[in-house]
Amino acid sequence: MRSSRALLLAAAALSVVSLGGPARGLAVGPVTELSGPGDFTTPTTVIDFDGVPDRTAANALYSGSGIAFSNCDPLPCSSAPVPIEDWTDAPLSRVTTSPTNVIATTLNYKGTGSQFSNFLDLVFTSPTFEVGAWFGNDQGIQPVLSMQLSVYDASDALIGFVLVDENANTSVDQFAGLRSNSTPFYRARFEHILAQGDLSVVLDDVRFTAPVPEPGSAALLGCGLGLLAWARRRQ
Repeated sequence: MRSSRALLLAAAALSVVSLGGPARGLAVGPVTELSGPGDFTTPTTVIDFDGVPDRTAANALYSGSGIAFSNCDPLPCSSAPVPIEDWTDAPLSRVTTSPTNVIATTLNYKGTGSQFSNFLDLVFTSPTFEVGAWFGNDQGIQPVLSMQLSVYDASDALIGFVLVDENANTSVDQFAGLRSNSTPFYRARFEHILAQGDLSVVLDDVRFTAPVPEPGSAALLGCGLGLLAWARRRQ
């Protein structure tokens, strides 16, 4: 597992050097970049964080949808809340993908918040093949950084990742997503690369997909439902 992770990281380093820096479309490993919601191929669950009070901890709030959030290692880390933030107040830029709320890795963007990390983990209860989200950060900085989206298998070994250049503003207006082409993943990490100080990850409209039942399984399920309906009519 460690050797495969090292090989992936080495390949990424060589790609970055050869390109003079990370760029959109730099996918490493058996994964494919998804450049927007339209690239998803299967039914998608979307978490937009709206309709929830500001400062609500999102860690296990959406467990019923098959996803949990964490911003620290090792997992789990219940002592560090992953807050839902209202991003419509000045001096912050408005959210561009849904009306109000985002998920973040800090408790407060008004200047006095506790900072936790430069990454945010998405943990899935079922095998997943596609994931993506709109992202931003809490301040406009230079030089331009990169958002790295990585996915991990059932044993928490790295499958692959994609790098997307950030535009260094405070809007949640860029998309990072990927598809695993073979192995399902159970964890995805959004992480600022070369991040400094208290720069925090901000995500909105997180979307992910689980495998669609195979045709044989779907047929068996349909047959079973049909027999159940027939039995009820007989009664």
